[in-house]
Amino acid sequence: MMESSSFQPNVRRTTMKMASMPAASVFLLCCFAVTSVASQVCDQFAAMGRNVKVPLGYELKPTDALKWKFKDETIFHKKQEKVLVKKSDVNADGSLKLTNLKKDQAGVYIPEVFDKDGKSQTMKKTNLCVLGRYKMSFSCTRLSV
Repeated sequence: MMESSSFQPNVRRTTMKMASMPAASVFLLCCFAVTSVASQVCDQFAAMGRNVKVPLGYELKPTDALKWKFKDETIFHKKQEKVLVKKSDVNADGSLKLTNLKKDQAGVYIPEVFDKDGKSQTMKKTNLCVLGRYKMSFSCTRLSV
């Protein structure tokens, strides 16, 4: 005759309280913001409120003409030593100087360089991603079960 027995191991159960919904929402929102920026093809990152230099990537000669474009608008144009358009500053090496960066300054910056004979030089676009300043704080309290 077989004896049946019921065996249940001593199981210790631990319950944990879930984080509050607002805290979890803020965390997920921040994660989404970081991954959405990181998924863009960014050549350069900069924080809001900072100064940034967008490199030209070319050794500029005094006889060269230089033009910087942003969002289909010419923001700087210089032919030899004469500045024709100056909505942004440019360093002596031709790099674009952006100060007190704002979120709307994120995007693709396109340099154009023409030599003294008017021949276009091959230039690289720079996609600038501007990161906001995030302030997060969490507090944990011990809850008894």
